[in-house]
Amino acid sequence: MGVEVGAVESTSVENGDEGVVLDLEVTANRPDLLGIIGVAREVAAISGRTLTLPPAPIREAEQTIDALTSVDVQDARGCPRYCARLITDVEVGPSPPWLARRLELVGMRPLNNVVDITNYVLMEYGQPLHPFDFDELIEKRIVVRRARPGEQIVTIDDVERTLTSDLLVIADAERPVALAGIMGGRETEIKPKTRNVLLESALFDPVVIRRGSKALKLETEASFRFERGGDPEAVISAIDRAAALIEELAGGTVVRGRIDCHPLPRPENVIVIRQAKVNQILGIDLTAGETARLLERLGFRVTDTASAPDGTMSVVVPSFRRDISREIDLVEEAGRLYGYANIPSRHRVREFVPARREREDKETQRLCELLVAQGCLEVISYSFIDPRKIDLLNLGPDDERRSTIRLRNPLSEELSVLRTSLIPGLLRAAVTNQHRRADNLRLFEIGKVFFSQGTDELPLERVRLGVLLMGVCDAPFWGRDPAPVGFYDLKGLIEGVLDGLRIGGCEIVPGDDPLYAPGQSAHLELDGEVIGSFGELASSVVRAFDLAGPVYVLDADVEGLIRRAGEVRLYEKITRYPAAVRDVAFVVEESIPVGDLLDGIREAAGNHLERIQVFDVYRGEQLPTGSKSVAFSLSFRAADRTLTDEEIDAASAAVVDLLRERWGAAVRGATPA
Repeated sequence: MGVEVGAVESTSVENGDEGVVLDLEVTANRPDLLGIIGVAREVAAISGRTLTLPPAPIREAEQTIDALTSVDVQDARGCPRYCARLITDVEVGPSPPWLARRLELVGMRPLNNVVDITNYVLMEYGQPLHPFDFDELIEKRIVVRRARPGEQIVTIDDVERTLTSDLLVIADAERPVALAGIMGGRETEIKPKTRNVLLESALFDPVVIRRGSKALKLETEASFRFERGGDPEAVISAIDRAAALIEELAGGTVVRGRIDCHPLPRPENVIVIRQAKVNQILGIDLTAGETARLLERLGFRVTDTASAPDGTMSVVVPSFRRDISREIDLVEEAGRLYGYANIPSRHRVREFVPARREREDKETQRLCELLVAQGCLEVISYSFIDPRKIDLLNLGPDDERRSTIRLRNPLSEELSVLRTSLIPGLLRAAVTNQHRRADNLRLFEIGKVFFSQGTDELPLERVRLGVLLMGVCDAPFWGRDPAPVGFYDLKGLIEGVLDGLRIGGCEIVPGDDPLYAPGQSAHLELDGEVIGSFGELASSVVRAFDLAGPVYVLDADVEGLIRRAGEVRLYEKITRYPAAVRDVAFVVEESIPVGDLLDGIREAAGNHLERIQVFDVYRGEQLPTGSKSVAFSLSFRAADRTLTDEEIDAASAAVVDLLRERWGAAVRGATPA
């Protein structure tokens, strides 16, 4: 049915009789249930009874409405239908007790008989109405148009509002007199002295009303309904009902006829439904006639049942059911009215075919698992961030991470632009944890970032990996002092991830991104392409985000990693021959990267070099100024035999010769020749 009973309250209505107030929770796809008649229509269908609509007898005057006023709809998309009636010689006063009491029971404050009647009909039909003081309309006519930039209106809540061209307004010959579908204006509201009333009943575009309501931060009973879509036929029924009540309760005279501007009539919605499909989906055996009768009880009109031997029917959807657009919708309607409890349970055995996962999905999942295996916790942050957070990252003026995309209607300034980096989200998570005394963090996030490419182009989307480390490496232990997280802890984590993804050949080169502390950052390069950067955040960034202690982060391109991930890990038989280890320390200039020395050693040592490890870096008085000593442990092994001392010495000598020739390296402790 699209509605749940939230509460049932017993109360007294007129004449002291006991009544019941139902608090209904209506789903967004059923705006037809936002009025008593819509709910009664459902109850009639379920119970098999006939729906009786309230009477609307009108005694019209001889004079016609076209001679007294006019309506000009200048925005047909924003207002597909506008209907007006004119009631003269009205006596504005208090509503009768029964009317006032019923409005109070649904949470409305009685004002006067004319306004109360429009609210009463709103609750009956779910169709908003608005009464204007006809004598206050300049040139006695209505214009439906977009607001002119800078126009102002004082609404009935006594708030002066400045309008933009996105807003739809109801105007007279010169000025706006109401915010279409949202709220009326103070100048033309019904007052005790009002004698002539122009009654409005219209259909407005849901998107236009939604945007206007959000832009003005103004939600009303009318906007709530128009945002969900209205019934174009209820426009007539509701205005006639209201006019009849005003004539009865306010002593007015209804001018003959009504103005009905319908520039964009909605075509009839006809859906073909197959009886075989109904039975297949519901698991029951209904005839075409039984299905037709179920749908007709709900207000649908069924045709072609007799001429279709296969049970195919054409169903005309009533105007109040905007949620019905496909055959499956009609099957659901027939099923719920038939009663889901009446459908027998059947157990069907089907072969389970697992869904195929694309390689990108598999590798992304493997990346997550590798990070979790190294003690990291995944976080998921908003794609919307505060633009001021980007300014706190020390980025240069031309950095692409400043190319943010601003939302047209953000929830708040703190969530007003699409993120260009995962780092602000990780830092926000770190702040939240640190405020809760969780200081030792290993966090990661995989998510999209967005870059502006100009107003005429779609944003550029990339999938990035962000990692954050701070605090200490291990949990506190009485046997040793905890070591703080450092640059090489993050570097080791990255190397472990690369190894798990079976990515080789990654070069780590010094970086100069202002996001990081000077001399404490590096780039990841694969095949000459920079796929990420990592290092210690600049102290100014750490302070700006109100964090304590050094923070180390990684920002990498997930697509670049996955594109190079290896499919198969190759295994080798464990050799039974022993390894031979040689330790050697080289004195080189301070400016020479250790990574270059490692590459040179691998190049010179030959195929028998199994492992190489840096075990010491020394700087001190015993070395020349501007120099450093780097000590390496080289492990040699052959798979088919034990290496001889001559072979190992030759490989070691080749390493010494290459490093001396290329970088001027000297073996530490060696006697000059």
